[in-house]
Amino acid sequence: MGIQTVEATIPPACRRADTAQWELIAWTIARIAGHGVPATVHGGPPGVDPEAIGRLVTEPEDVQLAWVQQRLPHGGDCG
Repeated sequence: MGIQTVEATIPPACRRADTAQWELIAWTIARIAGHGVPATVHGGPPGVDPEAIGRLVTEPEDVQLAWVQQRLPHGGDCG
């Protein structure tokens, strides 16, 4: 579900090839799960620290949204 959300939200030409896209996917999954990384998830996408994502989702909403903004593509037709 996390991958589909990012793919539906970020146009293909704006998707980054670095870890930012994978971090957004991991964060989305953790948010959907409700309280961080689900216990059934062991490891994560390449370059993503699942423990850091788990800590992030316990932060206030404004902190999380600032983190997301740093990872979203900006400029041109990307926003």
